[in-house]
Amino acid sequence: GLIRAARARDPDLPVLVVTGSPPPGGVAELLLRGAGHGPPALVLKPVDAEQLLATLRRLTAPQWAAAAD
Repeated sequence: GLIRAARARDPDLPVLVVTGSPPPGGVAELLLRGAGHGPPALVLKPVDAEQLLATLRRLTAPQWAAAAD
């Protein structure tokens, strides 16, 4: 799938999935799809702006810390 293809190119790539309809296997299946290098973050619709911002900050914090070094 898309997550695995992206992670194949960059294993440290943070992935955020925003969905209103998880796959038939449920949310757990969606999270496990890209789990080779850590599961993707998941935000369910309708999106709460504060939750989305907090998730984006958590995903990008390691990159910002590395860039500051």
